[in-house]
Amino acid sequence: MEKAHYIHDRSGSHWMGVTGGGALEHILYPKEGQPHRTLLSAPYPVRRFSLLLLDDQYDMLLETEGGLYYVKYHPLTGMRREVRIDGHAASSFPYLFRHRSSLRLCSIVTGDEPNRCFIRIPAEGTWKDVEISFPDSDSSAMQVRDAAYAVSGEGRLYGLYHRVKDDGGLHTLDLLELEAGAEEAVWRCLFASRQPLQRWRICLSLDRVGRPHAAWSIQSGAAAKCYYANDRTDVRSCSPLKIHFEGSVPQPYFLWMGEQVFLLYIMEGNRISCAHSPNMGEDWSGFTDIRLAPEAKLRFVQGMERGEGNAAPRPLLGTGYPHLRSIAFFDLFPLLQRELLLTDGESLSWMPLHVREMFDWIMARADEAARSVRRLETDVANQRLSLEELIACYERLQEKERSVLTEINELQNWAGAEPISLTFI
Repeated sequence: MEKAHYIHDRSGSHWMGVTGGGALEHILYPKEGQPHRTLLSAPYPVRRFSLLLLDDQYDMLLETEGGLYYVKYHPLTGMRREVRIDGHAASSFPYLFRHRSSLRLCSIVTGDEPNRCFIRIPAEGTWKDVEISFPDSDSSAMQVRDAAYAVSGEGRLYGLYHRVKDDGGLHTLDLLELEAGAEEAVWRCLFASRQPLQRWRICLSLDRVGRPHAAWSIQSGAAAKCYYANDRTDVRSCSPLKIHFEGSVPQPYFLWMGEQVFLLYIMEGNRISCAHSPNMGEDWSGFTDIRLAPEAKLRFVQGMERGEGNAAPRPLLGTGYPHLRSIAFFDLFPLLQRELLLTDGESLSWMPLHVREMFDWIMARADEAARSVRRLETDVANQRLSLEELIACYERLQEKERSVLTEINELQNWAGAEPISLTFI
C-alpha cells in the first residue's frame, strides 16, 4: 500500500503523503482551478501516519523517530496544533477513528519490551490509556511486522497483526477483537508458519453485519500462496486458496455487495486476480485474471469511511488521478475483460450480478445528477424571488419619490418659492 491517504469532499480531492525527507505533503485538487500544495513539517521524520478529515479539519496520528504525535490541522486556514502522546521510538502502526464523535488513538509498542497495543481516549484535557497485551505478553521475541485495522458501526475494533520471531523462524497472524468501552480483548490466532524467509501482505475487512474477514498472501521461495479466514474458520484447517503467484507477493483486497464478496489480489502492471463467494466466504469460485488498461492508473491507498458520528480509515483501491474512483463490481466483469469461451459457464453466471451492479451504479449517478439539477432549480427560483422583491422595492421607492416631490412642490407653491427637483440615490 502506498504511504498516501485520499479523501474526497465538497472542496475537492485531498491527497496526503510523506516526502522523501519525512515531512507531510498535502495537495488539494479542487473541482475547478489550480491545485493547492502545502508542506507540513514534523518534529521528527514521519514513518507512518493515519488521518481523518471531518468538518474541514484533519485529525492525524504520526509515527516518527521521536515517538507518537497527535496533530490537528485545518487546511483552509493553515492552523495546526500538535501534542506528543508517546515518547517511545518503538511506538508504531498508528490508527485513529471516531465512534459517537469520540476520538480513539491506537498504536503498538514493540522493541525490547513485550508487544502491547494501546488505545488512547481524550478525557478532560488528558488521555485515558487502555493497554492490551498480546497473547505471549511475557516474551519480547515476537515483533509486529504488519498491522491492519477495521471498526464496526457499533465501535468494535478489530486488529490483524503479522508477527515474526526474532530469528524469523516463526510467523503468526493474530486477530484482536475489542468491544467499545471494554478494556479486555479477545485474541484469536488465525495462522502460524515456521518456514523462514517469508514475505507477507495482509488485509482485514468487515461485512455488512460487522463480522471480520481476513486474507493474506505469503511468498516463500519463488511462489506466493494466498489464504482466507473469518471468525468461524477452523484455524487448524486453514488451507491455501486455489491460486498461486510467481515472483511477487500480491496484495489482498475485499469488495462487498450484501452477502456477495469478491476477493481481489492486486499485482503489478494493473493486474488483478478475482474470486467470488456468494455466501460471505463459505465457498469460493475459481480465480479470474483481469488486466486493466494502463490508463486506469490503479492505486492502493488509505481512504476513509464515515457514518453518523463515526469515521475510520480504510483501504481504498481505485483508478485515476487526481480524482480517484474506487473500484466497483462492474470493473471486474470478466466478459468485458477477455474473450468469452463457449465453456465459460462461470462468467455467464456472473453476468446478472454485474449487469445489476452496473445498472445500480448508473442509476445512482443519475439520481445524483437529478439532485444537482433540483438544487440548481431551487437556487434559480430563490434568485428569481429575490429579484422580484428588489424590483418591487424599487417601484415602491419610485412611488415614494414621486409622493415626496409632489408634497415639496405643493409647499413651495404655497410659499411662492421656485420649484425644485429631488432625486433619491
